[in-house]
Amino acid sequence: MRRKTNLVPPLGRFVGRSALLDRIASVFDAGDRLVTLLGAPGIGKTRLALRHGERNAASFTRGVWFCDLTEARDENDVIAAIARVLDVRLGEVDGEEVVGAAIAEPGTLLLILDNFERVAGVASHLVERWCAIAPDARFIVTSRTRLAIAGENVIE
Repeated sequence: MRRKTNLVPPLGRFVGRSALLDRIASVFDAGDRLVTLLGAPGIGKTRLALRHGERNAASFTRGVWFCDLTEARDENDVIAAIARVLDVRLGEVDGEEVVGAAIAEPGTLLLILDNFERVAGVASHLVERWCAIAPDARFIVTSRTRLAIAGENVIE
């Protein structure tokens, strides 16, 4: 059976920030599908997103997937990075559509997109489109800038 996550066990304990974890959960519990964790570098956005994924992994039938976008510079880099994480072959077809179809497969999925600020200006529309076509998918984006798209719930 294919593993349902690429999260690795944390190196240390997660202390505090339970109110922020509760806020993320309440956004998803209300039926919204996109949370952007917004803030300066080094404040723990990534660790918070990972902790939410760890804490709630059992509720995602298709798993929790972490995608580091540190090296991404354009929408094609974002598509390729997510395709690698989800084990999707791109080939000679429209990558946006293929990755979107993979995200939209039946069953719940959490996709954590880390360091999105590097591509927010050129790739936010991808997240907006995938949210629209994948009702069972949930997204946590960590960023220093807002995505400024429909359905975005910003937690600072």
